[in-house]
Amino acid sequence: MNGKQFGALLAVGAAAFSGGVALGHFLAQKKVQEKIDAELNRIWHEDLEKKRKQLTVEDVIKEVNPAIFKPVAATEEEIGLITKAEIVSVSVDSEPGPGGGLITSVRRIFDDVIPGWNWNEELNAREGQSIYIVTHSEFHGDDLEGYTSGTLTYYRGDDMLTDELGVPVVPYRKFVGSCLNFGHGSGDPEIVYIRNETEKMEWEVILDTGRYEEEVLGLTVEDDYARQDEHLEHSVRRFRVDE
Repeated sequence: MNGKQFGALLAVGAAAFSGGVALGHFLAQKKVQEKIDAELNRIWHEDLEKKRKQLTVEDVIKEVNPAIFKPVAATEEEIGLITKAEIVSVSVDSEPGPGGGLITSVRRIFDDVIPGWNWNEELNAREGQSIYIVTHSEFHGDDLEGYTSGTLTYYRGDDMLTDELGVPVVPYRKFVGSCLNFGHGSGDPEIVYIRNETEKMEWEVILDTGRYEEEVLGLTVEDDYARQDEHLEHSVRRFRVDE
């Protein structure tokens, strides 16, 4: 075997040895990572078991959002039960750990103190209804999946509802119902919040005591009277011709 052949063998051997070392190092790293993941998983479950105690809505409300922020660890089952409670709005960590997660905020809707608003009566009134009034907190705080929101303006002078571009919404009762009880649930005498479950929409409806024809189209009451007089004169003329 000459020097060149011997050098080539050494190079091949060195390459094989290096590849073997690299593969061994990779496998060792993988095993270490698996052990780390398993340990973290064990710690999570042990920590969760130490903290958990069949959480109730009351437990969570007491623990979450105090003066010093303190999320609450909960199992999937507990999160599901608390989220389904009709009296609260719940937020959960977007990346919960195995078997559960952290409840980061809970708002008790019965704590909304609004003059003239009775939660028991309101929730009962919503049964079987697809369109109903919601509170300021519900409109601005709840993030309902699949819902969009918008702003409408109601002109009381000529009973007209328009969208954000000033385009009339017709027939408007199909979208916001027939009870535009301004101030109810909003705390503002010129605003009412409406939820439409059929359309998957929530609207902030703003009251304008004026007339759509005047405020948007620029027509005055005098213009309206002039149109009526013109129509009346035309009708009288036709009546005389027909005679």
